[in-house]
Amino acid sequence: MHASHIIGGDVFYECIQVDTVANNATLNVEFQLFRDGRPNPDPNAARSFDSMAFFGVYRQFNGRWEWVETVGPLLIAFPEEPVPINDLECLISGPALEMIRGVYQFQLTLDLIDDDYMIAYQRCCRGVGVTNIVNASREGSVFEIQITPAGLRSCNDPIRYRQFPPSVLCAGFPFRFDHSVEDDERDSVIYELCTPLSSGRFVPANQRQSECDEVAPFPSGCLPDDFREVQFDPAFFSEEEPVAGDPALTIDRFTGMINGTPNVLGELVMAVCATEYRDGVILSRIRRDMQFVITSCEKDLEAIVGSDSPLPDGRFEVLACGDNDVQFISNSRNEAFINTYAWEFDINGTTVMSAEKDPLITFPGLGTYDARLELNPGAFICSDSAEIVVRLFPDVVADYDFSLDTCEAGPVDFSDLSSTMAERIVEWNWDFGDGNTSNRQDPTHMYTEPGIKEVILEVIDNNGCKEQNIQSFPYTPIPSELAILPSIYITCLPGVVTFDNISEPIDSTYDVVWDFGDGSDGPETRQLNPTHVYEEPGIYTIMLSVTSPSGCTAVQTFNDFVEIRDGFDVDFEFTPERPTIQNNTVTFVGSSDEPGEFSWQFGDGEGGFGQTTMHTYADTGVYDVTLLVRDMTGCTDTITKPIFISPVVELQFPNAFTPDGDDKNDLFFGKGDTDLISNYELLIFDRWGKIVYKTEDPGSGWNGKLNNTGQLLPLGVYSYLSTYDVPRFGTIEKRGVATLIR
Repeated sequence: MHASHIIGGDVFYECIQVDTVANNATLNVEFQLFRDGRPNPDPNAARSFDSMAFFGVYRQFNGRWEWVETVGPLLIAFPEEPVPINDLECLISGPALEMIRGVYQFQLTLDLIDDDYMIAYQRCCRGVGVTNIVNASREGSVFEIQITPAGLRSCNDPIRYRQFPPSVLCAGFPFRFDHSVEDDERDSVIYELCTPLSSGRFVPANQRQSECDEVAPFPSGCLPDDFREVQFDPAFFSEEEPVAGDPALTIDRFTGMINGTPNVLGELVMAVCATEYRDGVILSRIRRDMQFVITSCEKDLEAIVGSDSPLPDGRFEVLACGDNDVQFISNSRNEAFINTYAWEFDINGTTVMSAEKDPLITFPGLGTYDARLELNPGAFICSDSAEIVVRLFPDVVADYDFSLDTCEAGPVDFSDLSSTMAERIVEWNWDFGDGNTSNRQDPTHMYTEPGIKEVILEVIDNNGCKEQNIQSFPYTPIPSELAILPSIYITCLPGVVTFDNISEPIDSTYDVVWDFGDGSDGPETRQLNPTHVYEEPGIYTIMLSVTSPSGCTAVQTFNDFVEIRDGFDVDFEFTPERPTIQNNTVTFVGSSDEPGEFSWQFGDGEGGFGQTTMHTYADTGVYDVTLLVRDMTGCTDTITKPIFISPVVELQFPNAFTPDGDDKNDLFFGKGDTDLISNYELLIFDRWGKIVYKTEDPGSGWNGKLNNTGQLLPLGVYSYLSTYDVPRFGTIEKRGVATLIR
């Protein structure tokens, strides 16, 4: 099992005391490690912190490192905790690392010597997705701190990095990060980009050359002199530029501020070293190893101003017509990432500012003014701005009048009464409230439906100023001509006819009275589109009366409008009368009082046409066969009859049998399917007509004895009679002879 999960970490210590008598110093040491919280696709790779972690303590003697002691095994000191991926929330990024933080703590007592100490943790391996170093999946990591004799003897207060960098960087976006350390004693600290160290390798057991080739090297067997610097992929990266960019990432050696714009996608590793000095003497040196993802991002923040129209140069144009008080609206995206609004208005050389989201600004008079909206001013990335042009023009007034005949349906005439203090009105936009529009100054419009009409007139002057006028009026005239459409003109009893009132304009607010010509006065006579049933044959005249909500009435008669005829009868026969699955082709012959079209449904999903037709059934069962006949006027009549396709239920009797005890043809009986038969009886007669055997069980047979139990009967010819009932076929009778042979 190897690990592909450690993506960064560092070390920090705190000096507790220096014992000059015992000549030693006591330290509290803390290793802060970060692992990848994503599921691991490699089943042989672990993604959890070591449950038994070992830490090495070394001293540098005569230029080489020697092992001093091993601390461990240790468990995680605190519960694991997730780390925020990126504090630049306005950036929508692609796949990211999921950072989990773990901390190991221990106390350490070191002798006061004249050599440097190193405290280190070694672990293989780095993630398979790391792209800027060679053989990343087989290279390990080293997290270490070096303490000089001066740092130990002075019981120097610790330095530690203020924060861990984000795990996601956005390609093409400037990256700025404060990578400085905290130091209460205000010693000098020099920062540099350094090369990450590697120890622990994923090497097959038979190829290991040293204890450093273990996945988790034991500290006493793998010394700092064996630690290697990782090899960067020379195609895009180097020790000086571990993260490619334009510009490449650099660190200020005095402030620890990292700047740059990464431009190569992938998972990358780098290291930052901080060296602490006091009076020119080195006290300690911390190497932080870290991994992050360079991914494509989109900034989900945009300054947008509510305006009349955007200009070609990207500025927003806000028009104010006839009003010096202008309401500005921010439609910026995305409010969740906006902390501050900063509006600036240049009013005749004086800057007016507002921090409101939607400020109301008063201008001195007509003219053109410049303005600007900035979101989150001072933010490094999550900010945006919009330039604005404000134009104040004279007022424009929209107005109109209209005229119509309130009784008889006809067009409505509209007259424009609008005015402007600008040069002229250049555009009229009418909305008649029924889905129709016009851009004429004085239009005429014909409505097809009644109701309250809300008409909108929008006018635009030569400055682009707009104004609307909205008026409503009732439109309920009587239709100029009544028109109806029946569902059928000629039909048979019972005559069901639906009348569609297609008069215009008309709706349910109109009072409607129908006379169907047969004297009926049911509720359908007051319906807008009624359905009426005629009970007698005849030719009927229809009369329709319509009264509008305004009290106007129109009446119209439709002479000899519908014809209701007597019905007719249909029937059919079929042969064979008793079809079976073996005789399953049936001929159907239809009959009708009126000539017409014959159509059939055979009850099994199939159909046919013609007065005479044939159909073959594929299975036994009862089928409902329907015949529909449509005459020349469209009248129809139907009839449905069942037809039974039976299985073969006919018993076969032999003409001889040999009851000699050899179990071959020892019994005389009918052979066949007996499941559907009932009331079965078999009689055997001798030549004088005497019954010698009788049974009602179709499964029993005659064995050649009198009543199957008496004396053996003589050889010869006997007669038989078998009767039984079959569903839908009635009683079947079978007669024949049976020759008794021994």
